[in-house]
Amino acid sequence: MNSLKEVLTQEKEITIQALANYMKQYTRNNWQSVLQEYQSEFQDAFDKSGEFAYGVFGRKLFGPLIKEIEREGFVLESDHLASSVEYWGPPEERERCMWHVCKKADGTLMGSLVTRVFHDHTQFRIPRSPDIIALEKTERSEIVEALSRASSRITKYNEFTGTFLTEKIDSSEQKDHGWEYSVELGLGDYLEIDNPEMSEGMLDHALSLWGHNNWELTSVVPYQGRLIAFFKRPVFGREKTLR
Repeated sequence: MNSLKEVLTQEKEITIQALANYMKQYTRNNWQSVLQEYQSEFQDAFDKSGEFAYGVFGRKLFGPLIKEIEREGFVLESDHLASSVEYWGPPEERERCMWHVCKKADGTLMGSLVTRVFHDHTQFRIPRSPDIIALEKTERSEIVEALSRASSRITKYNEFTGTFLTEKIDSSEQKDHGWEYSVELGLGDYLEIDNPEMSEGMLDHALSLWGHNNWELTSVVPYQGRLIAFFKRPVFGREKTLR
């Protein structure tokens, strides 16, 4: 993989998308090796502090990349958790979007670099590679509004047409010990009035993530401009999902 400096010398115009493309390639090349190298550290952090472990993972993976970008004269600004939202997906594959506002050395705003991290709330697990997208927006309200359109986040068609494999648990081992419940705050973000065909595919994608983790949609309620979906599943008798 070429360095960022080498990549930028080949670009006629340095754009936020060019930086995002470099980050995307870096992420694809390094996320699994970082997971393997620091697995025990991540697991220990998860056992002690839960979701904090994914912040440790993010710093290990993206820390060197952010330093490389800044060495090339760019300024990346982030307000930590205030520069993130987490509305989408089941507990086993929750999606959090975090962003850095990017400026040139002279202070010119370029846009925002958004990292989509998929993570498991029930155990330490990164189910798939983080993704990087570029937005021209730089104000928090505008960034959140853009991310609330699923088509702004899901940039690859095969992301919402992928296949799942399930490994069934022996029925003799299944026991029903009641129900557990979960909520998705961002279900309405997959619906776009001006593109119903794409909406159908993206909504199928959103619900399939829940279904293949054995969650059942029970109700959908509008609340403060959002569409809140409620799910339930048996505490035992689940299927193990492989992706």
